[in-house]
Amino acid sequence: MAQEAEDTVIDDEMIVHAITDAGVSRGGSLTPGMLAETMAEAMSLCLSFKHILKIANLHGFSVLQKLCLDNNSIEKIENVDHLVHLTWLDLSFNCIRRISGLSKLKRLADLSLFSNYIEQIEGLDDCLELQCLSFGNNKIVALDSIVALRGFVNLRLLNLEGNPVCKEGEYRRHVLAYLNQLTYLDYSMVTKAESTAARELYQDELLDVEEKEALREERMVREAANAMYTSKLRMANLAAAETIFGEMFVEDTEMTKLQHLPGTSNIKTSFQTEVDAASDVFIQAGLAQEEHKRIEIALLEETLKKLRAQYAHDSISLIESFERTKKKRLNQITSHQSQELTDVNHLRQLLADLSHNLLDLEMQQVGQFEEAMGDFERKFVELKTCCLESQQSFFRAVEECEKNYTRNLTQLMNELLEKAAKDDLPIDISDEGTSLLADRDTCLNAVAGSHDIHVGRLYKLEDDIKNREEQASKVIIKKYRDEEHGRSRARVQDLKEYESTLARELMELPC
Repeated sequence: MAQEAEDTVIDDEMIVHAITDAGVSRGGSLTPGMLAETMAEAMSLCLSFKHILKIANLHGFSVLQKLCLDNNSIEKIENVDHLVHLTWLDLSFNCIRRISGLSKLKRLADLSLFSNYIEQIEGLDDCLELQCLSFGNNKIVALDSIVALRGFVNLRLLNLEGNPVCKEGEYRRHVLAYLNQLTYLDYSMVTKAESTAARELYQDELLDVEEKEALREERMVREAANAMYTSKLRMANLAAAETIFGEMFVEDTEMTKLQHLPGTSNIKTSFQTEVDAASDVFIQAGLAQEEHKRIEIALLEETLKKLRAQYAHDSISLIESFERTKKKRLNQITSHQSQELTDVNHLRQLLADLSHNLLDLEMQQVGQFEEAMGDFERKFVELKTCCLESQQSFFRAVEECEKNYTRNLTQLMNELLEKAAKDDLPIDISDEGTSLLADRDTCLNAVAGSHDIHVGRLYKLEDDIKNREEQASKVIIKKYRDEEHGRSRARVQDLKEYESTLARELMELPC
């Protein structure tokens, strides 16, 4: 790109000129404080034809929606990911070779990269709101990269004119076949008949693509559901049930020896089936217990909400009654219709009574909170105990499955050792298996070692899940107690300040 001035970067002076030229300044020279405020409110910014080499210094534009950086010397898209409100971005006539740095601009609707050096359409997967996209006069050669735009269901305008790909004989019909949502392609309107004809021409290829897209969508939905289910189990402290079988074998170095023996895979498969069955029972029970916890938490929160609303109402009633009396007495004092000293003293006594009653209400509220919290704690501890008992039953069930697995493995080992002694081993046994069976002690030690590793891992997992259960229960109870403590402390402080303010007002009255 021909340059008439030295390349530069975006600085405060350039931004000041851009804001002034746009007529959004507040008049006069912009102080640093005024500049920051103006930038924070700016909706658009034009920095065209500034010989900019690098995008930078745009962090003050917190609500910017339109950014023009066309006709510069920019080589890389960067430092714009904080502009999350951006809907329009013009980077045409620059030196960009690769699309990047746009993943957080999820509201982007109009993007121009016209006349750059881009060879591949990429880096736009998260910009799903795109409606207008210009890649004209670039270096794009592959039709496949254009097909990747099928995921942009809102895309209506696409410009690719001037790219090598446009020289392909079936270019236009190919694009329209795969991007049938387009209204404009390369400056010309797309008719319904043209789009239909293109789809008919490529119907076989489209069927294949649509089938792959359906499978990919199905996989994504399934993965999302699995992720959500795993998250649900983690929240309920049940995640170990999903991974417990694999966890037992993670550090099982003995299994690398035993797996060479015929029959071990079947025994391991049976073991997994038994563990999965125990896990299913545990998960169902655990989810039911988690639901009970949620119900108890919801009941507590509703109780506290009603309790606080009632005491707030009672407090307001007392204060309003006092304020009415105070206003009446003060009117009488100022109009000299009463005995001033008697009325002031009476107000002071009323204030003392009000303070006492408000504090008494607060203490009553604290007492009722303790009753509600005590009831909640008892129920929650009972639920925690049920969870701990369920966990213990689960791990004992898995441990029994492991013992059964070890017994079956030992029985298989003894049978194979007898066959080895008679030179009657299966002909398809591997060399590693034959070598292992040559030493009885090595075989039995491998089985025993595998068992010890599994049981050790089970005990570790059991301790972990038990500790998490205990900690989660403590956190929940502490949360509500801390909230109440903070609320009550703040309330008492407010009452003291309110009393002090009124006392000062009364002190200023004539006695």
